[in-house]
Amino acid sequence: MNFLKSSSSATSNRAAICYVRFSSMEQAAGDSERRQVETAQAYCDKHGLNLVQIIQDHGLSGFSGENQTKGKLTKLLDDMKSGVVAKGTTLIVESFDRLSRQDALEQLALFIEFMKAGTNLVTLDNGINQDRTTASQPDHLLVSLMSMMRGNNESKVKSERVAKAWENKVKNATLKPLTSLCPKWIELNGKVNDATSKLVLIAHRAKVVKLIFRLASEGLGKRTIAKELNRRRIKTFGAKTWQDSYVQRILHNRAVLGYFQPYRVRKGEARTPIGDPIAGYYPAAITQEMWDEAHQKPALPTGPRSKRVTNLFTGLLVDHQSKSTFQLELKHLHSANPWVYLRPRSATLGLECEDYRLKYSWFEEVFFRFCAEADWVSISKENADDLVAGETEENHLSAQAADLEKRIRKLSRLIENAAEGSLPTLVANLQGYEKEYRGITERLEAIKHEATEQKLSVAVLQSPPPMDERKEPQYRRALQLEIRKRIKQIEVFPHSDWDRVEKRMFTDAPGWTTFVVNFTNGALRILTAQNDDPESVIVHETRGVWDYEKAMIPVPKMVSFRKR
Repeated sequence: MNFLKSSSSATSNRAAICYVRFSSMEQAAGDSERRQVETAQAYCDKHGLNLVQIIQDHGLSGFSGENQTKGKLTKLLDDMKSGVVAKGTTLIVESFDRLSRQDALEQLALFIEFMKAGTNLVTLDNGINQDRTTASQPDHLLVSLMSMMRGNNESKVKSERVAKAWENKVKNATLKPLTSLCPKWIELNGKVNDATSKLVLIAHRAKVVKLIFRLASEGLGKRTIAKELNRRRIKTFGAKTWQDSYVQRILHNRAVLGYFQPYRVRKGEARTPIGDPIAGYYPAAITQEMWDEAHQKPALPTGPRSKRVTNLFTGLLVDHQSKSTFQLELKHLHSANPWVYLRPRSATLGLECEDYRLKYSWFEEVFFRFCAEADWVSISKENADDLVAGETEENHLSAQAADLEKRIRKLSRLIENAAEGSLPTLVANLQGYEKEYRGITERLEAIKHEATEQKLSVAVLQSPPPMDERKEPQYRRALQLEIRKRIKQIEVFPHSDWDRVEKRMFTDAPGWTTFVVNFTNGALRILTAQNDDPESVIVHETRGVWDYEKAMIPVPKMVSFRKR
């Protein structure tokens, strides 16, 4: 908006800005915006002003002050205060309530801020042009205050009417539906607010809800229920597959009993309940007895949990074929030999995919065996951008620093023998080079510091204690954090998936599982481990992307470390 600046006096400033606001997006389809702009243009034509900008805040409330906190009004005021918009610029609004509909004191404070900034404020509804001089006149100030109070009162009355109308709707909620929005097993027959319309159960979906509660009453957990629904190929309520999280929501949603909980929703705020739940609003999908049986103590099973085991690789391990993450399966935890395995989540949900398990303790040993032998310095330098450029950031900056040193020395010699007239230019160039040089040396120092920190951090992964000593929760959280800093994803190829590729890489290797480790910086390593021996691991060092389908795997270096 610098084009509004002017070296002329405020009285000769003929620039004008129109501020347009309406509080709901539905008004955008109406006449509000056109009316506000056209009346502002007509005022400018009549008074010889040049309308240079139209500022619009669509769908932002003036009653809540949303146009000041989220809109463009505060930015406009700041520009006027700082001089980005020249003093004496005319701000045109249809009425003051376009700027604000907050209480009179808040509006008055905003009005005073615009006057202090040197704004000419024109309100078209009463034709008044206010500036710092006229605003202090009692009659002008009184008219402005009355306009502010009227706008606030109108919004307050409107808000109260809407609230009362909603309260009346809620009171009659059992007579006619409040809204067409309802749970996925219910639909609206008719129109909202029509006394003849009603909410009815979708028969086949209501049967599924009953089945979920029956399975829960038999002791099945949410995960097992989701798996059973997928196994039976029962159609979902919209998603691709049944998920345990949605089963959980249904089991704890009292809408299945017919209850409706009204909520108040405001922009930028969490929804809040209004009053008590309304009984009998929805048609009940189950009986109270079925609800009680599913929720009998002990509480609904929510899947196995163990204080002794923490999965360090949650969300990182992915099955190559189904693209499903792995989850822990825990059994016999109180026995001498607990059963702790990793299994593709898609398999636990009963979806069509290869169902296999990885012994958790075996994989953790394989992973830390890999970490202990990996060349972390090489991995850390394999940033995708650096590989394309053919150099690391440190090398690039070092070369820049050396070049600047030469330039600084050359300029210093020129300054010693330069004529007086050319000195300012040469000195300015020298200062620019020195500033750039300081910035580069500071970044080089930061890189060295980061490298030192990384070495200390990597040491946590390179030399962890034995498995029996890695059970302390705080230490395992630290390990998990370090893993997530460096590993983006670990793709798993069970032996059956890897047969074709395996023969191209090495022979005589039955019973092996292959992992493709993708690092957060773009580096990649392939490692293959023997299923019954965590210390027999082969690492295939590779850079860039490889294509499994075509079995094209660049293997410039093979590192083998086996049990000694």
